[in-house]
Amino acid sequence: MAANDPSRILPNRTSRSEKLGSWMLSGICCVCFWMGVSLEVHGGTFVLPTGVERVEALAFSQCSLLTEVDIPASVVEIGADAFAACGSLNLAIFRGDAPVMGSGVFGGAGNGFQVHYTRSAIGFSTSQWMGYSAYPLANSAPELLPVGNRSVPVGALIQIVLDASDADSDEMSFSAAGGN
Repeated sequence: MAANDPSRILPNRTSRSEKLGSWMLSGICCVCFWMGVSLEVHGGTFVLPTGVERVEALAFSQCSLLTEVDIPASVVEIGADAFAACGSLNLAIFRGDAPVMGSGVFGGAGNGFQVHYTRSAIGFSTSQWMGYSAYPLANSAPELLPVGNRSVPVGALIQIVLDASDADSDEMSFSAAGGN
């Protein structure tokens, strides 16, 4: 898809007056007139939809009840003041590499505001990043997908295909040991 494909851009809340459409909200936040749609204010976490590549300037500015934003790996750019004056915002979680950041993206965030990022991400620095306290997310254990029950006749070889995922994108290896 083209970089300017509107389905990949989270627009500034004053630039559009279209319906909310298929944007996924997790714990609808104080995005009062986002995209021209008046939303009920509940406060909490906003999980940006996977696939969004750019958050426009002022997109969430002055959302006073927003406490946490979860930014997917697909986001490569965040515009100036996108989360400015969100006085209750205390955490931004980045699931991918550091995006290009406009000025004052988190200006006026809550006291103790922190940035957390995946350990394998490129472009972040521990303790301070872009003037904000920054820390890698705790390492998550890999998850082995279910294997299911298997049986073979005594003395026969068994071959089992293993599959696992790792939220931190760490390299994985498998080993097995047999016994009597």
